[in-house]
Amino acid sequence: MRLKIDPPTLREAPRAMRLKIDPPTLRDDLLEFLRGSGCLALTEGSNAIETHLLNSVSDRHDRAVLAGLVESWRARHPEARVDVISR
Repeated sequence: MRLKIDPPTLREAPRAMRLKIDPPTLRDDLLEFLRGSGCLALTEGSNAIETHLLNSVSDRHDRAVLAGLVESWRARHPEARVDVISR
């Protein structure tokens, strides 16, 4: 008897969350906060960041964690506005 083993399925990579920050002078502060919280975070222009969790669980979970991180950062920066521009 021969066992048939299917190749592992590749799960879809988690989608990054793109954030727009106002004022743009706070972009680097949020960038460092996200990196220090276990995220890969890259700048996009002068006022945007693309980020996702390094230890991804699922897209739904990751979005919830990222939203929580952004809200935590915003609590320390009430003058800032952060908009999710894509997920």
